[in-house]
Amino acid sequence: MPKEPGKIRSEYLFAALMCIVVALCLTVVIVTNSCSVDDEGGSDSESGTSSDAALSGQTESTGSDADVSDVSDAVSGPGIPTDVRNVTLDAPAKATEGLLVPLPGSSSDAVGGKLQNIYAWNASKYANEGEHPYSYSGTKLELREDALTALNAMTTAFRETQGKTNLLVSRSYLSSPGTDAKAAEKNLASGCAVELGLYPADPDGDTLGSGKFLWLADNCANYGYILRYPAEKSAATHESGNAGLYRYVGFEHAAYMGANHLCLEEYLEAVRTYSSSSPLTIAYKDVNGLEKTCAVYFVPATGGEAAQLPVLSGERVTGYTYSGNGSDGFVVTCFLS
Repeated sequence: MPKEPGKIRSEYLFAALMCIVVALCLTVVIVTNSCSVDDEGGSDSESGTSSDAALSGQTESTGSDADVSDVSDAVSGPGIPTDVRNVTLDAPAKATEGLLVPLPGSSSDAVGGKLQNIYAWNASKYANEGEHPYSYSGTKLELREDALTALNAMTTAFRETQGKTNLLVSRSYLSSPGTDAKAAEKNLASGCAVELGLYPADPDGDTLGSGKFLWLADNCANYGYILRYPAEKSAATHESGNAGLYRYVGFEHAAYMGANHLCLEEYLEAVRTYSSSSPLTIAYKDVNGLEKTCAVYFVPATGGEAAQLPVLSGERVTGYTYSGNGSDGFVVTCFLS
């Protein structure tokens, strides 16, 4: 029986539609595969570029990441030593002695010398001759040689920037402070601290904590000194503010404390988190303005004393110092080339 014309046209139409659908599907598959190949090729290219940059030491990164890397290199330098040797001390060291002042045998501990560009209190001259209670530079004080050298550098810079001044050293000595001595006396008895004063009163009305004399607090870290009892740090020091008591702690420690706005107590607490296997590295300038690097770390003391101390070892280590932290351990400083 012959098919109806309408039915034949419907079958042809259906077949044509199916062909179109198949063609569309094939087109989608081909396009998708093509895009996938392009993406893989792009990834290979980017990966190769990244690898080349890593091998050549180059990077396109800018901003904070690059800055942090630069700072890290500047502070720590290449190859911080990790080897450690135990050094036997000539005599057991006490954790209660030092407070960042290198103990005898590890640094210069000579006393005396002449002050430069600053007056010194001379009570005996005042009492016997009735003159003003200060004398010109040349009066001897009981002050460690390294602390005196740094003090002279600081007072000379102060004189050059602030002009003629009536700043003076009223006290500095080296003797046993006694167990009942006040905190200020214990610092002064170290031979590394000075109590500054003014005589006569400043004509501009400035005091040690104001005006031109703020230069000392702002710049003392550049000369190895710290303001021992800043008023804003009384919660940490447990002492009221004292604008005249400065203590020499060394250029390296002072540089870190100054840059991070730490008082001595805060710094000693921070150092406790570093060890010989993971030391704190500090970049600083010495008394001659030369750039130096050191590694600092804490060594706990059993019974409050130590007969040996671990010291970093290697070609870069040029020397070391140590001091008690005032309570239960030692701060070891290794100087690096």
